[in-house]
Amino acid sequence: MTRRKLSMRGLKNHWLNHAVVFGPKLTLCTTEPMFLKQHAALSKEPPPHWIHEGHAAVHTYDGESNMIVVTCIEGTGRSGIEIAALIAHEAVHVKQRFMSFIGEKEPSDEFEAYTVQNITQNLLEEYARQMKLLSV
Repeated sequence: MTRRKLSMRGLKNHWLNHAVVFGPKLTLCTTEPMFLKQHAALSKEPPPHWIHEGHAAVHTYDGESNMIVVTCIEGTGRSGIEIAALIAHEAVHVKQRFMSFIGEKEPSDEFEAYTVQNITQNLLEEYARQMKLLSV
């Protein structure tokens, strides 16, 4: 058996995703119409209130192979600090529901901290993206 000499021209390796655990499919809705559209796509049930007591809410749905989370926060009328605090609060709820979903009863402190950090960062980035689009 002879070995062919392969051309290495243009061949490069790519670094792959380094996540050990993939969290839930996650989105952010900053308006009620956004939430109602997402809910209708994910459930046949009547929609729940999109936010609780005028602040924020986390809604979970079962996906084909994962948990889907729709985080809702009223996008206007609050300071940046209030928004960051509400998003961090809701990120903890996302983490709690996800730990339950994967059956993790005693995650390490660092695992919890990195999970909440990642969820918070993703939600804050999405919030910033949506607010930028609203201001254009």
